[in-house]
Formats: sequence, structure tokens, C-alpha cells
Amino acid sequence: MPESSDQMESWKSQSPYRRVLFLLLLCFVLPLLILGAAAGKRRVSIPDDLSDVVDEEEDEEWKKWGQKKTRSEDLLPPPDFSKMNPAEIQTEMMKRHTGPAYGFVKLRPGAARSRVRSKFFLWFLV
Repeated sequence: MPESSDQMESWKSQSPYRRVLFLLLLCFVLPLLILGAAAGKRRVSIPDDLSDVVDEEEDEEWKKWGQKKTRSEDLLPPPDFSKMNPAEIQTEMMKRHTGPAYGFVKLRPGAARSRVRSKFFLWFLV
């Protein structure tokens, strides 16, 4: 696409100092940007042979990492809920309960609800 005559005239009418400054910037700044980008791509090589490296930072927890955990005596087997009534089940569940509890109620369309019943369900969810 040929440049318009207006663009050519504006380039010719610029002072020679501007042209020199533009060429200096082009010659010095552009290579610095390219070299900076190339420096970011350098990689550090780590040899595969690490036999001469002394590692004195291992502690007992690090040595046990990855090993299978042994079952401690304080963990009891889960209770048999089939032989309990709902009150006992709730008591047993609250023994191990920590943190907030969330409950969900499915509302059926067209079912009549009273304020007392709604308050009960909200209290039950908390």
C-alpha cells in the first residue's frame, strides 16, 4: 500500500534531529529489549548426579512422609446406627460434630405452611 503524499511530506518536513533521535532509539533501545527477552529464557541446569550433595535438613517428620499411617487407638470404629433410635443417633453424631451445620428442606408447591412450622424448621437448621 503506497504511502500518501501527506505522510511523505510530514516525514520530509521533520527536523534532522528528530530523524537522528528516532534512528538512535531504534538502534539502541530495540536490541536491549530483544536481549532482555532472551535473558529471561535462560535456564539453570541441575545435574542428575547428586551423590556428592550432603542433605542435613531432614527431620523426623520428613522421614515419615509418604509412609502409611498406623491406626491409633483413639479412633473408635463407627457405631452401628441400625440398632439405635433417632435420639441416640443424633446424640452420637453430635459427639463428633465440629463446625457449622447446613440443612436443606425440599418445599413442595401448594403445601400449606404456618409461621410456627417455618420457625421450627429454621431453628432445626441452625
